Amino acid sequence: MLIRVGLVSYPRSRPLSFSSRSQGSQPSWGSLYRAGSGFQPGLRSSPSLGRLGPTAYPSGLSGSFLLSSLPSLEIDPALHQLRSAEKEQIKGLNDQFVSFIDKVSRGSLHVPSFPRYEDEINRRNQLENEFVLTKKDLDDLYLQKVDIESKLESITDEINYLKQLYDEEIRELQSQIQNTQVTVEMDNSRELEMKQIIDKVKAQYQAMAAKSREEAEQWYKHKFDDMVTQARKHNDEMKSIKSEIAELNRYAQRINADIEALKNQRANLESAIALAEEQGEQAVRRAKDTVQELDEALKGAKQDMARKVREYQELMNIKLALDMEIATYRKLLEGAPSQVWGGQTQDWNHGVRW
Repeated sequence: MLIRVGLVSYPRSRPLSFSSRSQGSQPSWGSLYRAGSGFQPGLRSSPSLGRLGPTAYPSGLSGSFLLSSLPSLEIDPALHQLRSAEKEQIKGLNDQFVSFIDKVSRGSLHVPSFPRYEDEINRRNQLENEFVLTKKDLDDLYLQKVDIESKLESITDEINYLKQLYDEEIRELQSQIQNTQVTVEMDNSRELEMKQIIDKVKAQYQAMAAKSREEAEQWYKHKFDDMVTQARKHNDEMKSIKSEIAELNRYAQRINADIEALKNQRANLESAIALAEEQGEQAVRRAKDTVQELDEALKGAKQDMARKVREYQELMNIKLALDMEIATYRKLLEGAPSQVWGGQTQDWNHGVRW
């Protein structure tokens, strides 16, 4: 059986780089390229291979043998470093996203004075309660003031009434004395010798009138002094109540001012909280968009990696087939005589008997 083998020299193209180091540092990706350890150590990879004709496998060699004879291979370390960096970046973004969500849920983002806001709310409620109690006390004091004013008015009316009564009694006593004198004069007209009796009776009546007048004056004076003292006492109480009312009014004004300030502060804090929530939502949306973009980029990188792996496997299969074919040709050429015409490589014709 004769076999005609034709060898043609081809120009060198750009070298094809293949990595044939052992797979030891990447167990996660090595399973994609691990094909066994049955490769012939005598066959070395050619740095430059031209496009040959149809692949001729020797008898007994099949595609499964070619795949099983592949050595342990790995991808470029730069791709592994890039993938590790992408993993670390995605992990860091996930941690930041979880921390940010936690901060937003606690409501502590951009609102460091939230405990102070709660203290201000409690203080405001306390001041409102004090204001209600103060207003109640003020109403009670006002009712007491009205009661005291009515009592003072009634006492003043009573004093005026007693003065009028005192004047009436004095006038009545004076009229009685005058009537007694008239009666005495009428008795004198009878020309009776009763001058001593009249003088005695007159002195008695005068003494009685003076005593009655003195007693009435003393009683009314004592009564008037008591009323004046009571009126002064009520007047002092009235002044004290008025001063207390004025102080309570000033205190109520201060409380109202504090309440207005707290309301304004509360409105500012609510606006700050709303702004912080809005910023938090925007940051969450941006983080979600970033995570989505990274996921899409990772998915694209994985697809690109899978495509490159497939291309790499195809190239390795072609390389292995070419190496096997070259080795076969080399064995065939080792037993045949060589002939050279004109210094150039020509077709070699030799017969090999099987």
